[in-house]
Amino acid sequence: MASTIGAPPKPELGLYQKLLLVPAILGTLSTTILALFSAPFRGSSGAPQYIKHVGYQLIRSIGTTLSSEQAQYLLPGTDQAYLAFAEGKRFIPQSIVLADGTKGHWIGSHDAEKILVYFHGGGYTYPAYSTNFQYVWEIKELLNKLGHSTAVLVLSYDLAPGGQYPRQLQQAAGLINHLITGLGKSPSNIVLFGDSAGGNLTLAVLSHMAHPHPDVPKIESTENFRGTLLLSPWVSLDISAPAMKVNQNKDYLKDVTLKYWGDRFMGAAKVDPYNQPLTAPSDWWSALNVNEILVVAGRDELLVDDIRDFTKKLEVKM
Repeated sequence: MASTIGAPPKPELGLYQKLLLVPAILGTLSTTILALFSAPFRGSSGAPQYIKHVGYQLIRSIGTTLSSEQAQYLLPGTDQAYLAFAEGKRFIPQSIVLADGTKGHWIGSHDAEKILVYFHGGGYTYPAYSTNFQYVWEIKELLNKLGHSTAVLVLSYDLAPGGQYPRQLQQAAGLINHLITGLGKSPSNIVLFGDSAGGNLTLAVLSHMAHPHPDVPKIESTENFRGTLLLSPWVSLDISAPAMKVNQNKDYLKDVTLKYWGDRFMGAAKVDPYNQPLTAPSDWWSALNVNEILVVAGRDELLVDDIRDFTKKLEVKM
């Protein structure tokens, strides 16, 4: 159903976790101040621009000093960020609320012909930011100016460790089923888009359509999606690829942060092709329900080697 929504309560933190915020925040500030002075001497090992180098160091420090619970406590949630974004853009927020409480937030009219279903990144532990909503807003605006009736539907999935694999896939499948069976949208007019962890979830959805996951509701269609856009998809939770070390000062993430996020997301679950697409057998990708796939990655990313390896598999089988 469509409705306006209220912001959910903040995650609860115990007194000890709250007290630990003080040294964590002070440590992040001191690390950032040090980066301000050391950045001119970074050579070719850091980010190309001074401001990016300092900003990346700030984000890396946050990722290594704050627990996922602390970060979720300090940050506005995806639902809150959506409401704030809608207020800033002066449109009435409209959301799908499924029977299990899963929410999908509209950017544009639900009557649009084409729908871009967006899964945000953040290691499955961070919410969507205002920048995520701004990004998909600009895509929607551009497509509509070009004459394509388009809206974006943003999945507000449960964050780890409160929601662990395969919870996010269950939510994605439920939202897509609602689009197809509830709103009558044809997969041929649906594009799936995910960045980082959202790219991981996008691939999980494609895997689920071709090879139904036993613990996830079946997507009620065999028709192909119009397309899929994967922006720096997180295709492996392993951190042994050479780029993890080579690009450690060029990316805003650290390998230990990726490992921590992966552990929080997986819980006690075992590795499978849905949660780690790079591990899928060679014939896994031969019958995907999608017309086109675009994969984008940057050469200075930690994930770039894994993405290259995955793309080679994909090119051979599609």
